[in-house]
Amino acid sequence: MIWQLEFIILILIIFCGIGALMVKDLLGAGILFSAYSFMMCLLWAITVSYTHLTLPTRCHRCRSRW
Repeated sequence: MIWQLEFIILILIIFCGIGALMVKDLLGAGILFSAYSFMMCLLWAITVSYTHLTLPTRCHRCRSRW
């Protein structure tokens, strides 16, 4: 991904995380935490999709040995 875009998303992640900790309203904290989770998904989507593609084959190999 473009490093400038990753940097902007990282800044938004930091602001959402601090905001979710600082807000006193439970609904507001839930909304900020949802935004935090969405930004983390955008930032780490490639790594997670690679893990989801490779993990089932590795687990299948482990189960077949047992």
